[in-house]
This record gives sequence, structure tokens and C-alpha cells, in this order.
Amino acid sequence: MDQGNIPIEVKSQKKPRNKLRIFLWSAIISLMVFNLGLGYLYFTGKKYVSDFADSAQNATKNSNRWGVLADIGLPSQDVAGEEIPGLVRFPESVRTYYLDSNDMIIAEYQAAENQEIVGNYFKAYLANNNWVLNEISPENLSFSKDGHEVQITFSQKIQITTYHIEYR
Repeated sequence: MDQGNIPIEVKSQKKPRNKLRIFLWSAIISLMVFNLGLGYLYFTGKKYVSDFADSAQNATKNSNRWGVLADIGLPSQDVAGEEIPGLVRFPESVRTYYLDSNDMIIAEYQAAENQEIVGNYFKAYLANNNWVLNEISPENLSFSKDGHEVQITFSQKIQITTYHIEYR
């Protein structure tokens, strides 16, 4: 037997190395692409949140600079006149009209508040001060007490409620 002619199978070490290199480079490139994608999402989201916060902050600054937006259109002071006996006006409202005739007082006020809140204020105030409810609707309240009658009519434009009081 000739031992010099026996074929010996030799496996190349390059093939597994090549597969390993390809795997490593693929993993590195995939991670870079994935990181760039996550980075893009992170920074886009961060910018959106930052812009939203800046917008809210600017709105707050502007409302402080120009006053509360709901107060736009309210007169700065009452017109001449007196308070109606036995009634307390809605807090921070401004008297815009006043007439005192022989048998009736008419006054009109404006408030930077929702009509429903102003109406609920008068319903509670008058009921707590022993006024008797005669009529109620979203735009009208009518109460009486000791021979006197109070009728309050409400209207609203944007954030300003006007309430008209007739006292007899």
C-alpha cells in the first residue's frame, strides 16, 4: 500500500470565517439602521413635544400680556348707578346700563363667564335669601319676595354673559 497517495480531505477555514464576517457586518449594519430609525423617531417625538410645550408657554405669556382673553370687550368700570336692593351682582361683573324709574330699577351687567354659571349663581343666591322662584328657563329667571319681583334675562356672546335685571 502506498500511503502517499491516499487523498486526505482538508476543510478550508476561510468559509466559516467568511460566513462569520458576513454575519457580523450584517448585524452591525442592521443595528446602525435600526438605531438611526429609533433616533429619528426619538428626536422627531422630542421636537413635537417641545414645540407643543413652547406653544402652550407662548399662549400663557400672551394671555398675561394682553389680559385674560375672555375679558376682551368688558368695560373697565361700571356706569353710574346703584346696587339693586337685596341683590348681589355676579362677582367681577361690570354694570353697563342703569335706569331707576318710579316703580322699577333696570340694570344690565356683563361678566366674563359662561351663561350657565352666572344663571346658577343667581338661582342659588336668590333661593338662599328666601326669594321664591316664579319662572325658570336657560335665558330667564323670575323670583319674588315681600311684594318685590326680580326678573333676570341672560344672553351670551363668545365668553361674555350679559344679564339684564328688572327689579319691581
